[in-house]
Amino acid sequence: LSAGHGGPVRLVAPGRRGFWWVKWVDRVGVDDRPSWSQPPFPLQ
Repeated sequence: LSAGHGGPVRLVAPGRRGFWWVKWVDRVGVDDRPSWSQPPFPLQ
């Protein structure tokens, strides 16, 4: 993928249309506390 399309890495959300996918991932975090917000897409 080119940088304009999210390269070199693109986060894919199965079951969602391509325009909802995250194109530019700038960080990934892990937390051991439960999340109190709704996920942006249905979990499968």
